Amino acid sequence: IVRQHGPWSTDVKVEYKPGRQDRVFLPILSTDSEEFRREAARERDAFFGPGGLRALEDSLRAAYSVLEPVIGYEESPYFLKHGLNLGADTIAVKDVKGDEPRATSLLAVANTASDALILQFYEEEDLHKAAMGHELSIADWKRIAGIKDKYEDLLFAAPIVSANTSVQLLRELRSEICRRGRVFSFLCGHDSTIETLMTALGVEPFELQDALEGKTPIGVKVVLELYSKAGGGQYFKLRLVYPQYQRLRELRPFSLEDPPASCTLSLKGMEADDCGYYRLQDLLRRIDDARAAGKDAARGIAPTYI
Repeated sequence: IVRQHGPWSTDVKVEYKPGRQDRVFLPILSTDSEEFRREAARERDAFFGPGGLRALEDSLRAAYSVLEPVIGYEESPYFLKHGLNLGADTIAVKDVKGDEPRATSLLAVANTASDALILQFYEEEDLHKAAMGHELSIADWKRIAGIKDKYEDLLFAAPIVSANTSVQLLRELRSEICRRGRVFSFLCGHDSTIETLMTALGVEPFELQDALEGKTPIGVKVVLELYSKAGGGQYFKLRLVYPQYQRLRELRPFSLEDPPASCTLSLKGMEADDCGYYRLQDLLRRIDDARAAGKDAARGIAPTYI
């Protein structure tokens, strides 16, 4: 919460909640009814196109062929005991009330390895060492990062799931948008927080430049810019702002001359004006519709607002 006292100074009030995670930023399901799980499964299949989750499994094979040698998977105790390569089992998701959606297949293991390796890519100056002694191209690193991207899609790209898991986040977002006198708000969550928010708001597909990850690069921010036009009317733009992967490796600071990367987001079913601005009242209506859909999820009602 920022209060402007002058052109160069601000007082910042920070809320701490020690000892527990903030429910606002955790994508926790409030239902696991049979109707909900059935609709979530249908939407997940539809997201990955013809073939459903089988198509997802097929799309991961190239990434697994890069990942397995890097992590020495075939020398791991799990492989030596079970003899199952990554992708050899069937992808499944467990939706349980009071918990986050979770994959119950080896994709979850591959996601953990993908996450750890991408962090090494950013933190380790020597890419040979980051890849555990292997020579990987940037295309290979993007394939590894793609495992994490598709894992997030599996869990949160179904509208009924994201609407249900983001109800409290959407309430907080609406409160901040409508708070009188607020100049700047900063809400800090997780990659899953951003994935659920973008799905719930109906963000159109997009492509990021200079990023390993496809949707939620490390350090990414969803920036909601609010504007008031002369003559009346409130409008907004929605952007993803993120550090380029090479900048992270070099620890290169931002500046006006060397800013972070940015991607303007479009929203399904909303019409922007000629300058790319959306009406704020349309966003507030979208948030209200998403929250209502999240509460209706227990009945297995597919969201119809996007």
